[in-house]
Amino acid sequence: MRRLSRWTLFAALVAACSVAPGTSSPAISPGTPSQASSEAAVASPSKAPSASPRPALVGEWSLDRTCEAIVAALTKAGRPELIRVDVGETVKGNINGEVPSDWDPEHPCAMALPPTPHSHTFWPNGMFNSYDEHGNQVDDGPWAIVDDHTFDIGKSTFSYSIVGNGLMFEPILPADCTGECHQALWWVYAVSYPGSTWQRVTSGPHVP
Repeated sequence: MRRLSRWTLFAALVAACSVAPGTSSPAISPGTPSQASSEAAVASPSKAPSASPRPALVGEWSLDRTCEAIVAALTKAGRPELIRVDVGETVKGNINGEVPSDWDPEHPCAMALPPTPHSHTFWPNGMFNSYDEHGNQVDDGPWAIVDDHTFDIGKSTFSYSIVGNGLMFEPILPADCTGECHQALWWVYAVSYPGSTWQRVTSGPHVP
């Protein structure tokens, strides 16, 4: 399936250039305690460190994606060349996520589909997954908190804000975005939908 292979191809690129989830920092992937720390815990059980608070980003977040929203995001970002790639799954007649032959770049949303559900899960163990409207996994990779307003997915960095049960995030790009950065451009906008608010999901198979 073209859509799965495209997202999976990028996930493979991310994994090849990133720290593997099993070796990520203790903040998101607790490791096995060392012998010294274990002995210390036995000697002074009352002084055992408390667990770190779970980041607010952990959870499943859902968005009804639309052609209009991604076109607006890419236009605002000054990336109109990415519209053809990123609207593919949101227009009628798309072939495995690619725009059909009669798609008109002058009117990119003339054949828009109704809003389509999509979700991301940031798991407590440092794994990131995306799911399509059928609940099928279409993306994965490692993620990590950088600070209280920044996180990474693989080698891509995003700024974010959470207000109530709403999440907004967008890519942070270097001034010279070439090589791997340029290859990932279509993905960083497609995964974030800048300007749109993702809503926290409170129940279901993909909620941590």
